[in-house]
Amino acid sequence: MRREQSIHLERLRANMQELPWYIQEYIDAKEDSASPSTLLGYVHDYKHFLQWLIAEGLTEQPVIGDVPYSVLELLRRKDVENYIKHLNRRKKMNSDKEDIKNQKLKKATVLRSISALKSLFHYLTTITEDEKTGEPYFYRNVMAKVEITKEKETINARASRMRSKILHNDDDRKLLEFVATEYEQLIAGTRKEIYYRRDRERDLAILSLFLGSGIRVGELADLKLDKINENERLISIIRKGGKEDSIWITPSALLDLQAYLQVRKERYKATDDEQSVFLTLQNGSCQAMSIRAIQNMVDKYTKAFNIRLTPHKLRHTFATNFYNKEKDSLQVMMQLGHSSTDTTVLYTQLGNETLKQSLERLDED
Repeated sequence: MRREQSIHLERLRANMQELPWYIQEYIDAKEDSASPSTLLGYVHDYKHFLQWLIAEGLTEQPVIGDVPYSVLELLRRKDVENYIKHLNRRKKMNSDKEDIKNQKLKKATVLRSISALKSLFHYLTTITEDEKTGEPYFYRNVMAKVEITKEKETINARASRMRSKILHNDDDRKLLEFVATEYEQLIAGTRKEIYYRRDRERDLAILSLFLGSGIRVGELADLKLDKINENERLISIIRKGGKEDSIWITPSALLDLQAYLQVRKERYKATDDEQSVFLTLQNGSCQAMSIRAIQNMVDKYTKAFNIRLTPHKLRHTFATNFYNKEKDSLQVMMQLGHSSTDTTVLYTQLGNETLKQSLERLDED
């Protein structure tokens, strides 16, 4: 995770240079409370907003970095409403700046952009201090007039939506067996087979840890050799916000992890100084696997298994299975690193359809 954050921080610094000084100041002020990846998303939102202002003739400056904050101060509510309409009509873009099957932006993406602007305007109108007067840069906050209406969803509704996106019963075991014994048949005779044979133990260990501990993808990517306690089946990880924590893993996950560790050094040309657990080879050199590489690996195998899942959905699968076995939401909460039971309650309704079964028992004699 730290490697990913370092990359995001580099990208953040590079992209910030295109923005006006007052937005750069805001980003600097937020660095202690928001992750580099979150702030990078904000930067992209602000760049798009300023480009829209230029395209709509709402500023005379042709370069986004030259747009003064007075332009933001003088925006009317109608201007902001038009921008939100623009966001709702905007199409997804791929890396080549082309439409992705004419798909519109998700509602959550639009809301994030609006939230980013509301946060910026709040900072400029309340937190900032002019060097001469000590007053905020300006007071008129047009974004305060914009309400964000999030789609409300009950725990039951969310559980119902998520139920089709996780593995049920013993499908987690079947997925691992598929990767271990059947996947190779699908790619036999292709170049993919060479990489599969090299990476099989590593990939099985990763999938086993997701399904046998509920670890987050960032936590797994940042896992170090000296943080594995094989005797206790315990691994030490860095949670969100940089908090250290320890979690237990299942016996089967430990076996898969140990099988990978036996071949890790030879397969990936790892030096004694390399502490990252999960490695890959790039141009013949050993490197720690990135979050994106792990996500792509999970997508590859689950797609072949006919249910396309992400590492986070595998985490949901573990949590659901764990709760169904133990019926203890506190244990689930501690294992997943949740700070409250609000999220954990979701797993009481996933997989086993608890309420449905309870209602059925009402009709029993």
